[in-house]
Amino acid sequence: MDKPRVMTLDAAPERKAPLPLTPFRPTYDVIAKRAYEIYVDEGRPDGRDVEFWLKAERELITQR
Repeated sequence: MDKPRVMTLDAAPERKAPLPLTPFRPTYDVIAKRAYEIYVDEGRPDGRDVEFWLKAERELITQR
């Protein structure tokens, strides 16, 4: 009868577990400050607040 195959720790190749990635989320205040800077740089136009907010958020996340 065949002997059951058992994998031992010694037989396994050494592997290091990857570090878990934690999503970086800038704070409300940091995004608001950057969005205001963009707003001023663009000449203070009306009605583009969401655009500036999203742009600021995207910049801050990708900067990291």
